[in-house]
Amino acid sequence: MSMKKILMAAVAVSALSAGAASAASISSAKVSNITVYNAAATPAATPYKIANETKFGTGLATTTAPTENVVVAKVDGGPLGVGNYSVTFSLTGPAGFNSSVGNAALTTDAAGTCTVSSVVASGGGAAGTSVTYAVTVSGTCSTTVANANQGPQLFTLDAPLKVTGLGDVTASASFAASGTSIDNGASTARTLITNAAGFTVSATADTVATQWLLAGSPVYTTMSVDRAIGKFTVAPVVTTAVGPFVLATGVATSAVDNAAQAITSTAVVTGDVAQLSVTVGAAATTKNTGKTTSTLAAIAAGTDIAIAVTPGTPSTSQGTTAFSLTATPATASTNYTAPAAVTTAMQSVTLEGTNYIAPWIGGSQSSANSSIRLSNSGVGTGAVTLQLNAPVYNDGTTAGATTCTSSALSKLASIAANSELVISNADLTTCFGDFKRGDVTITVQASSTSLTAKARNVNAASGVVSEISLGASAGAQ
Repeated sequence: MSMKKILMAAVAVSALSAGAASAASISSAKVSNITVYNAAATPAATPYKIANETKFGTGLATTTAPTENVVVAKVDGGPLGVGNYSVTFSLTGPAGFNSSVGNAALTTDAAGTCTVSSVVASGGGAAGTSVTYAVTVSGTCSTTVANANQGPQLFTLDAPLKVTGLGDVTASASFAASGTSIDNGASTARTLITNAAGFTVSATADTVATQWLLAGSPVYTTMSVDRAIGKFTVAPVVTTAVGPFVLATGVATSAVDNAAQAITSTAVVTGDVAQLSVTVGAAATTKNTGKTTSTLAAIAAGTDIAIAVTPGTPSTSQGTTAFSLTATPATASTNYTAPAAVTTAMQSVTLEGTNYIAPWIGGSQSSANSSIRLSNSGVGTGAVTLQLNAPVYNDGTTAGATTCTSSALSKLASIAANSELVISNADLTTCFGDFKRGDVTITVQASSTSLTAKARNVNAASGVVSEISLGASAGAQ
């Protein structure tokens, strides 16, 4: 397994002359040759991202590669003059030096006759998080920027970094002259590395209705043209050249372990698949013995992998079926832990039908006696379903059911040919219990061409009768 080399290759710091009053500030930074902070840019910061699924093990060992990573901390007063100074670089977060940091790891931008020598005064050991250099500036050193003999303003630390876990990694720097701070303390810490999802795992239900159709004989044995019930995505965010890391910009910098890309998934669709075949992408799934699930394993990563159903050749009318999807990612990479499985409701396969809405229907607690009449001038229909919407109850009443089928009221099983179905106030109580009033939605598994519907209210005190014809709308149960 190859490891991505993350280096804190250079930390450049500009400092004031001894005794000056200012504050250090990190003005730019790079990680793995990607700019992660630039005070002059908008936006200023885009930290290098490591995948949340990364397996760190003993840490991601790195080696030094000069200028691959640069952090610039600036003290605004200008270059240093002749004198003795110290500069300290510090890391916070789950990271440290991968190996000891030596004298040669620190360089400056001194020019001309100005000479800088530096030695490690403290810290800098393997796994350490800070290093302090004793710095001597000698010769002819100008404190003017860009002078031919300019004194040091940028101090560059080229040191390997080992990342050991998830969490932000930050860098800061501070300066002193003969033991006295010249930058009002350490610079503001800047985030070099943060975390992000290395893979996307998501699923959504389809929005175009998939239905068993009234056409055909018997009804509900053929299916609509649209048969998609949902889609899902299991895909890597990392690029081929990034290995266990997610670059802020997604830019490739070097070759890494391609196994990091090898994410697959298993898709399990749960629902009644006795009369249906399920496809995931272009591949057919395998039904279990009970025909309640259909599975496809080792699906290659990709975006918007479609899930669809195809009817068999049923000889009897089919019912509404709900489906759910469980997508379980997997990867052979030793750099990653696969993300968690996702379970999402898919679109149900419903039944083509006709809806009626009867408003202001009175229940057993109403002073009006309500009834609903459905007449059928054609062939026998399929089942009828009632739904009570926005019910109002007398104080202290426990709300009952809001959906009613033939299991509660047997007469809802169908409307016979050239017949009628009358739903009385007593029937409404059987379905929904006691209520004062509400709107009732009636769904009939039949075409509206042979159906009519009316709602009637009779005032118990006055005997006044009011009746309305209900308009039909296409719908599904």
